[in-house]
Amino acid sequence: MTIRDLQTQHVWHFFCDCWISGDHRDGLTEKIFNAAKNNEVSCFRNIFQSRTSTGFRDEHIWVSIVDPPSRSPFTRVQRVSCCMSLLLCTMAINIAFWNIPEDEDSLVVLSIGKPAFES
Repeated sequence: MTIRDLQTQHVWHFFCDCWISGDHRDGLTEKIFNAAKNNEVSCFRNIFQSRTSTGFRDEHIWVSIVDPPSRSPFTRVQRVSCCMSLLLCTMAINIAFWNIPEDEDSLVVLSIGKPAFES
């Protein structure tokens, strides 16, 4: 959580890592958090945790179908169509390159390009 004083422009960072709710976990609605120090804010562990928790939902195309970002102009139908086109393109590429022989003497199952005529 980040708090900014609008008059002095001073910023404080707090790491909560817990629910503040009467319905979840311990049921407490009041907790005391200490302000994080500068070295704690720039620590890899804290940056990684905050980026993955928000970034996974906001930037992962498959997860964004179920839980879309709040400020995204794309609809769920547009997200599903993008996922389906990625899936179908991947399947088409896999079909094209499936079972291609490594040596020249083996039987060719799929030939792409100009047909070769035997005489």
